[in-house]
Amino acid sequence: MRETAEEIITQFPSWENRKDIIVAVWYADIPDREYTEKNHEFYNSLSDNTMKNVFFDDEWIWLVNGDYQIYYPCCGKIYIHKATQKVMHGDINIHYRGKCYSVMLNLMYDYTILRVDKFLHDSGPGKSVGFCTKDSFGSTQYANHTEEMERDEILRILNDPMVDFGYGVQKFLETAREVYRNNPENYYLKNCWGSGGK
Repeated sequence: MRETAEEIITQFPSWENRKDIIVAVWYADIPDREYTEKNHEFYNSLSDNTMKNVFFDDEWIWLVNGDYQIYYPCCGKIYIHKATQKVMHGDINIHYRGKCYSVMLNLMYDYTILRVDKFLHDSGPGKSVGFCTKDSFGSTQYANHTEEMERDEILRILNDPMVDFGYGVQKFLETAREVYRNNPENYYLKNCWGSGGK
């Protein structure tokens, strides 16, 4: 069930000035902001290199891909190309049956990266359990502390309806399911830390 604007602002008072759109942004009905030619011009007008460094990631993405939208729901961050409405990259957290999973997607720069990680405290002591495509880095643990996630569990996570969330999250999940359908082989152990696989 969605929180109201008042409930969100109680937790994050600095959002008071966005009260009229906070629920729509919080649940990814609308983008939090866009990066367009106007932002590019602002970036070029900056004379302070420190400020340029702060905005460099957003600027670089724009130089390579053009205008894009940034969704910033309470569960993560998603970048969607403005003209094509294709997901470029992002990550969200999904709570499922008392456990928390991280789903990360990156389709920029000719990569096809999908990662699904169960948070370490939910995987057992010192274990990393997950899935990743060939282009992704695998577990951040050594092989003896890594397990590949079962297909059924991956599908349950990616098929979570996340009914409270709007367009940005639904588009992200739809894209993640498509990537998984086309790349079902799990490289999580092969590409894990110290394996030499990636």
